[in-house]
Amino acid sequence: MQQHSAQLTVNNNQHPRWMDWINWGGRRLQTIGIQSVQLNEEALLATAQKQSQLTDWGDDSFRVGFKVLITALNEEADLSLVGRLFLRADLSRLPEGATCAVNLLLFVQ
Repeated sequence: MQQHSAQLTVNNNQHPRWMDWINWGGRRLQTIGIQSVQLNEEALLATAQKQSQLTDWGDDSFRVGFKVLITALNEEADLSLVGRLFLRADLSRLPEGATCAVNLLLFVQ
């Protein structure tokens, strides 16, 4: 019996049609002042805490870089709705997400 794996390949900057529709809806919401996926420190940390069931963040030094990253993503990145959804899921996997984000910021500086 053969097993087939479903793989999505993206060539020449193309993406699935469903992504276009979701991003279109996100742009329409933005035109009327609604940001459907919030990227903010409190919400991301609360989601990570809920998923991990951990309450002790240890050393809070990661928060400075995390705030800088969140500000840059909200003000400079011009993310689509799908991009914001995927990014929020990745950043919610704290402390791993915060550690990667802070390391990236330190590398870029």
